[in-house]
Amino acid sequence: MIRVALAALTAGGLLAMRRRLRRETAGHGESEARYRSVLERMDDAFFRADDAGRLVLTSPSFARLFGCEPDERVHGLDLVRDLGVDVADMKAFVQAIGSAGSVRDHHLTLRRRDGARLELSANGHFYRDAKGRVLGVEGVLRDVTRQLRTVRALAEAEERLDLVIRSAGVGTWDWDIRTDSAHWDDRLIELYGMEPGVHDGPFERFYATIHPDDTSILRAAVDRALTTDAPYEAEFRVVRPDGEVGWVSERGKVYRDDHGTPVRMSGLTWDATERRLAEQALAERTLHEQEERIRMAYVDVLDAVTGGKLILLTEAALEQELGSPLDEAVAIESTDQVPEARGRVIAAAERRYPGQVPHKRLLSAVCEALENALKHAGGGTYQVFSRDGFVQVAVTDEGPGIDFKTLPRATLVPGFSTASTLGVGFTMMLQLSDRVLLSTRPGRTQVVLEVAVDGEEPTSHPVPGRPEDRHRP
Repeated sequence: MIRVALAALTAGGLLAMRRRLRRETAGHGESEARYRSVLERMDDAFFRADDAGRLVLTSPSFARLFGCEPDERVHGLDLVRDLGVDVADMKAFVQAIGSAGSVRDHHLTLRRRDGARLELSANGHFYRDAKGRVLGVEGVLRDVTRQLRTVRALAEAEERLDLVIRSAGVGTWDWDIRTDSAHWDDRLIELYGMEPGVHDGPFERFYATIHPDDTSILRAAVDRALTTDAPYEAEFRVVRPDGEVGWVSERGKVYRDDHGTPVRMSGLTWDATERRLAEQALAERTLHEQEERIRMAYVDVLDAVTGGKLILLTEAALEQELGSPLDEAVAIESTDQVPEARGRVIAAAERRYPGQVPHKRLLSAVCEALENALKHAGGGTYQVFSRDGFVQVAVTDEGPGIDFKTLPRATLVPGFSTASTLGVGFTMMLQLSDRVLLSTRPGRTQVVLEVAVDGEEPTSHPVPGRPEDRHRP
């Protein structure tokens, strides 16, 4: 259920962003336009239904999910009666919200008009009027049909694989507990990396090649099988003579005398390395894909709420946006060097645009960027460029990078700051600069401040980079 849980996390994150966006832009005339802009970009289906179950607001993706015609009006339709949501599922969804106030990862089933049966992951809560009275339910739906099928298929495939492994390519072993004499076959010797040709010895020989961190796992499994009626089951790492680390799985049975005393234990061992590596790769790939979806959602939100002033790019795409260098990159390691840096930046800019540089605005923005690099990364470098009527100042550091998930707050909430974000300085840089280009990852962050010079009409830059460059900063 890893994929379902992560999918629910994404849907919950988008719903939380919608709440925050509406709260933080309350009172501004453009808030509704921004809100709708976010809705239009959502892959998940947002809906709001009144207390009778009739839709009053949806995102464009809602109609696609429910198989409605492009020009069909869905507002006023009933989720159960008109759109095929299972009545029992919907009732349980609303009851869960009533009990907990909100709900995450609730399972809904949908029978679309075209006959397709979908499984949905639903997050939701009640929405209320100014007096706190419940007006209905709103939430976010995600189609998890494929993910659930994949999870079930993987579970079934693992069961079939387990049967195959048990019947072919397995090692066998037998342990006479009374004499502490064990016997193992050639395949088990190969799996464990034991001395070839030696098929008998004390049971302790099993432990000789066990990974040191996993010895306790094997001992606990053996003790549990000997002292209870539980079957022997264990999976652990072995270190072979050539240094290779592999995984093995074991299943066994304890035989007892008439008094219930263990007298013999035997079992099977097979190679589990490929399966373990595949599970690890799948988990890492799933997590990476989930993070990418979250990042893409944040990019869209940041673009909307900053009016395109904050642009997130890959390192390569950001390098393409830099103009002609006006000086060399200079290191800065302490606040004592900030006055010198201010002078160098103005001198370089004036050489290129004499009498046209807005000193106060440029220096204020640069100071914010330099002080943030010093505060959060212990220093960095700065360099001045010019491009199409703009002075560009690039500040680069080798710190931990900016936490992507805090960027909306760092750019929208004055005074917000953590140990790993630009905080209030970021807000100031956006206010003082015409554009701010940003590339960030653990180990390297680059902020480029662009300030238009006076007396020259700057070239209007299109949004830089390909879509894939902007969505993977």
